[in-house]
Amino acid sequence: MEENNQPLDSGLSAAGPLERLQVTPNIKNYWREISNWGLFFAILGFTSLGLMVLSTFAGERRGDLAGSVISLLISGAVVFIPYWFLFQFARQLKQGLDTASTETVDAGFSYLRRFYQFIGVLAIIYIGLFIVLLVSFISLQGRI
Repeated sequence: MEENNQPLDSGLSAAGPLERLQVTPNIKNYWREISNWGLFFAILGFTSLGLMVLSTFAGERRGDLAGSVISLLISGAVVFIPYWFLFQFARQLKQGLDTASTETVDAGFSYLRRFYQFIGVLAIIYIGLFIVLLVSFISLQGRI
């Protein structure tokens, strides 16, 4: 009987499956289009943040400005952070494609990962708040 004492990784090349990924011109075109749309949505988000600031100060001529500024800072940070990540992703991706820099494209996708992480955590927080409000509403309805 012949003995087969070969290592588990025999027959596998030194390059892993991710190292065999080829970025085709079609993929580069898709990435360029994605970076344009990312930049568009980031600028749109920054514009909406600016309008939010203007509307807060314009509407608070007669009200409590301190409370409005605090809520503006909190909601402004929640709005600003994901749009900043999206803006950085679009900028880095476009720059990486223009200069053929793998490191810059990698940095751009790192910002995209942060964007989705932030949105995911925010969604979990909103779902949690919704559940808490729903449970408290149902419990209050039982007392009436």
